Amino acid sequence: MGTFKESLEKDVQGLLGLHEASFRGLECKNILDEVRDFASKHLKNLKLDEIPTSLARQVLHALEMPIHWRPNRLEARWFMDMYEKQLDTNPSLLELAKPDFNIVQSIHRKEVSRMARYTQALHKT
Repeated sequence: MGTFKESLEKDVQGLLGLHEASFRGLECKNILDEVRDFASKHLKNLKLDEIPTSLARQVLHALEMPIHWRPNRLEARWFMDMYEKQLDTNPSLLELAKPDFNIVQSIHRKEVSRMARYTQALHKT
């Protein structure tokens, strides 16, 4: 881990980006393993009470599981909740995102319901 500048440990957004990017590589990519170790170590060592609450939540969320490993729709819901609490929120963006999420959610529910009825019909025959 000696190849990274220790000054990077103060850049929380940068560490989050490095942490997420490190999970996108293929196995046997030593540099990405080093990046993951470096970023994870410094994110875990952060004093979360000394950074903004929304950023601290992002750190905890990222350490729990990389974003791209999570189901996209659930991650979108989590992100909307987090974004709404930020000081620099764009209300128009949220105004569009919430109905979009709800519409897609409704479509998914209908599809699951149809699949369940189809499966039940198959078992009855």
